[in-house]
Amino acid sequence: MPAIGAGQTLHLEIGVGAVLAEQLIPPQDRGFGDLPNSPEAVFVRFHAGVNPAAARRSLDQIAIDVANILGHGPPTVVPVQRPAEIVNYRTMGTTPALLGTALAGAAVIALGLTLLTTVRRRRRDLALLKTLGLTRRQLAAVVAWQASVAVAIGVVIGLPLGIITGRRAVEPIR
Repeated sequence: MPAIGAGQTLHLEIGVGAVLAEQLIPPQDRGFGDLPNSPEAVFVRFHAGVNPAAARRSLDQIAIDVANILGHGPPTVVPVQRPAEIVNYRTMGTTPALLGTALAGAAVIALGLTLLTTVRRRRRDLALLKTLGLTRRQLAAVVAWQASVAVAIGVVIGLPLGIITGRRAVEPIR
């Protein structure tokens, strides 16, 4: 829910409320104003293809008509509202980019350390290949292929696993 506080101002807590069809609200509670159980806010979503400017003018007129019926100031028609999580996300600035860069750097370092450990462990095998006639360039190609296989396995397993985990982490509660 959007984070709207008293007087349609943003507040710091996560928006609380429910989205209901009008038919689910009891008839005695559908009014506004001084009624004891009246809703504090009504959110309107325009149908696809509706002219936003014309729809906004229509809402403004409805707000004035409601004010005339209730006998006090018109309800406020506010622009598009975003959930608190999105509003707060925008205040984070470059933090997500810095975090992504740090994680990518850590992955490169981990791959380098893995490759270094593997080369040291396979030192005798590489020495045998050199004895059999491989040049330095060919040994470097062997090590590069070994690193490529490690990266390929990581991508094939990690990418789908990361996508599935990410989608489950942000999936709304049903």
